[in-house]
Amino acid sequence: MRAVVFACAVSGIPAWQKAGDCPGVECQEIPCAGGLDGLQVLEAFLAGAERVFVLACHPGACRSHLGTETVRQRVAYLQTELQAAGLDGGRLVLAHVSPDAGQRVRRILSGG
Repeated sequence: MRAVVFACAVSGIPAWQKAGDCPGVECQEIPCAGGLDGLQVLEAFLAGAERVFVLACHPGACRSHLGTETVRQRVAYLQTELQAAGLDGGRLVLAHVSPDAGQRVRRILSGG
């Protein structure tokens, strides 16, 4: 599986690092998941990603305060747009993780 992960610097990156080696998965750090741009997601798919994952802070734990709600709305919108374009909206996955959630990240990436 070729996948791209966009991980927030506060929780997503530490969790990604604790997950260990994930072959075929590229991780890109973003300061806050709330700042994720739809163009970044589109570019990942155009570059050949089968799936795109967004690792964000848990609601209420985001240092940007509104980042988790912003990314939730943005991902829902992008999933709808993917479906409208005839693609599976499930190819874009939002997951809320804590910095120590390495095992959870591995399960998320494997579809579990």
